[in-house]
This record gives sequence, C-alpha cells and structure tokens, in this order.
Amino acid sequence: CAPPGGGRNPVTPRFIRHFSMFSIPSAADFTLKTIFTSITKGFLQDFPPAVKEMAGAIVNAAVEIYFRMSTDLLPTPAKAHYIFNLRDLSKLVQGVLQADVG
Repeated sequence: CAPPGGGRNPVTPRFIRHFSMFSIPSAADFTLKTIFTSITKGFLQDFPPAVKEMAGAIVNAAVEIYFRMSTDLLPTPAKAHYIFNLRDLSKLVQGVLQADVG
C-alpha cells in the first residue's frame, strides 16, 4: 500500500533554500511567428519563388494549430498525454526544414 497523498513528501524551506527559481512567461503569438518565420525564410532561400512566399503562411498555420491544441486539447485523467509545449511546434517546423529543393 502506498501512503496517503500519493507518496508526496513536503519539501522543507531548509532544502528549498539551496535552489533558485525563476519564471519565464509564455511566448506571444507575434514572437513565435517572428522567430519561426525568419528560420523558415532563411531555409527556403534556394527554393522557387512560389515556395518562398509560402513561408509566412506555413508558420502562421503551425502557430495557430499549436495555440488551438494547447487550449482545446487539455489533459484529462483519461488523456494525460495531451500536454503540448514549444517543442511540439519546433518539431513541426523542423519537419518542414527537411524539404528538398528537387
């Protein structure tokens, strides 16, 4: 049998004093679009003009999907794996960056 409370032991202030804590706010929509658009445009320099023009639209769609997943697909006890973070958006852009000119 596990102890009540899930086996969580309280962390004492004496122990916590050895660590620093800082908080970084979530990136805004505009910030994410600016970062990933510049990365995507830099990669698409050797592509035809029609593909280069799609960089902004690709990133806008990816960021929109990311924010909608983060707000609409919240984790539940049955679906605890529904945790989305910036790594998911990054992996999507990395997938686009694997495209070949040919």
